[in-house]
Amino acid sequence: MSQIIELDQNHHNTVVEILRNSRLPEADIDLNRQFFVGYQSATRLEGIGALEIHGSSALVRSMAVLHNGQNKGVGSSILSRLIQQAREKNLKDLYLLTETAENFFARNGFEKTDRSTVPDAILNSEEFKNLCPDSAICMMYRL
Repeated sequence: MSQIIELDQNHHNTVVEILRNSRLPEADIDLNRQFFVGYQSATRLEGIGALEIHGSSALVRSMAVLHNGQNKGVGSSILSRLIQQAREKNLKDLYLLTETAENFFARNGFEKTDRSTVPDAILNSEEFKNLCPDSAICMMYRL
């Protein structure tokens, strides 16, 4: 049986491994500070995603699905859970940077936005300042 589970520090090594295999930043991963979820199949973690909350906004980050889980709804299930968590926290909007998944996020309600419209707290995150290149596409989702 597959399900979305909340991840904790016990999952740190698996999260880092998935991020490395997906060529995503893992330098500032902190499962105590960031809200991580994973798609757990009967045998392993098939995908992950996280919210990093900054005031009334959050950064969607570390979305990664193992190759065998792609195009099977794993990513959408993870993103749906993150959006649900953001609503439960009464956040106003979500932001993200992507180099490879613009179409996926657009299908799930995210829109391209200029970085100049992003709140300062998000702009000052490690993801925006240091980890993702300026060429990454910025997207947002209003809750």
